[in-house]
Amino acid sequence: MNEYYFAPVYDFLLQPFIHQLRRSVVAMVLKHKSEKVIDMCCGTGHQLKYLENAGIKSVGVDLNDLMIRQAGRNNSKDLCNKGDARSTNYPDNHFDMALTSLSLHEMPYQNAREIIQEMIRVVKPDGQLMIIDYDFTEHSSNLMKSGMKMIEYFVGGKHYRNFRKYIKLGQMQSLVQDFNLNPTETRYFYGNTIALRIYSKT
Repeated sequence: MNEYYFAPVYDFLLQPFIHQLRRSVVAMVLKHKSEKVIDMCCGTGHQLKYLENAGIKSVGVDLNDLMIRQAGRNNSKDLCNKGDARSTNYPDNHFDMALTSLSLHEMPYQNAREIIQEMIRVVKPDGQLMIIDYDFTEHSSNLMKSGMKMIEYFVGGKHYRNFRKYIKLGQMQSLVQDFNLNPTETRYFYGNTIALRIYSKT
């Protein structure tokens, strides 16, 4: 699917399905008492609105002009900024938490690794990283796995090729290897196909 057509309907298509996930993100941020949060690859900024409505100071970065433009239409322009999540302008140890949601599987493997490295840099030593993405295991629903794969196939192009490589190379566990991150909590959604995982830097 051409991203030019996808961006304006992104929230309309996905919101009914990921509303509960977005609420769980907010609950997890509140649980960890994270007062300052950055959303890497924030898309249309919808998750940022959830965070702001909960009184959590948050900003986002995304490289996609079309998503940023849509964020402006969604009244998220001041929250979601144009920028490369692999190299932001924020100082070291600036945020209590850095999160990225359903974005790493769709990009080249090395790019995803660089984003995680940047998340580590901008988060305080006692802060957390929240990564939400596919995590297919033996406990995953076969029906939901097939459905998720069909969605990725429908999007097509580089997105689908990167998704296939993400699955083949070991998913989230592979991306975080060698970063000395400590997984502290995991919640599963949609038939145990998508994981919300918290990592600490210590």
